[in-house]
Amino acid sequence: MALQISEGTLQISLDRLRQLANQPYPIGYARIESFNLNYNDPSFTAVLAMYYDEQARNNDVLSCSYYMIGCTLQQADFDILQGIDDRQLLYKHIEYIINYQVLMQSKTEENKDEICAELSQLRNTIGVSSLFME
Repeated sequence: MALQISEGTLQISLDRLRQLANQPYPIGYARIESFNLNYNDPSFTAVLAMYYDEQARNNDVLSCSYYMIGCTLQQADFDILQGIDDRQLLYKHIEYIINYQVLMQSKTEENKDEICAELSQLRNTIGVSSLFME
């Protein structure tokens, strides 16, 4: 599992991750290097290892940059984590958070309806339903 086009990640999400992480090169592959679930909140933090592409990851594991991301989870999502591979849901949350952060940074009074519509569409496309909304 990873954030990459062949795994279903949207290209715009990888472009926005590059923007958030201030990377000088395009990101074609990002995987969760480590993550921590906090059962009291519930919340998670994850460290992403970012590479130019999967080949770069396979040939030179140390050529990555790192980015830390996380959020509080809704109880319903947290309950789902107990029945599946944690990473399945976390990758969806991470992809949404990346887009959410970039869109919220560019939100103005003039474009707020467009931003809300894009986030709504993104939730449907990625398949997350109970994450924080706009």
